[in-house]
Amino acid sequence: WQRDANFVVEDTCVCGFPVQKVSIKSCVRPDTGPVYLALISGLNVGSPKLKPLALQLMLDFVSGNIGDPDTAARIARLVVAGNSIYPTEDIKCREKIQLHS
Repeated sequence: WQRDANFVVEDTCVCGFPVQKVSIKSCVRPDTGPVYLALISGLNVGSPKLKPLALQLMLDFVSGNIGDPDTAARIARLVVAGNSIYPTEDIKCREKIQLHS
């Protein structure tokens, strides 16, 4: 800040995507067929209503123990999406507390 209340910008940083370390071309296997991206969500790890059989089936499929092992071998990336960890009582309490200044 300067005394006349003008804001002076000395440097800027533009948000963007980071440089990829792995080329997308390295994930393509033209000689062996397609490569897959697996998306999973709704695991709710820590929930009292956790379904261990569903979790085990997903793990077995991704590791190639059930289903088509060739399909499992072509999974290049696994994305764990929302609702993966069940909220603890501590988190639930924090949501209820409102801080006033």
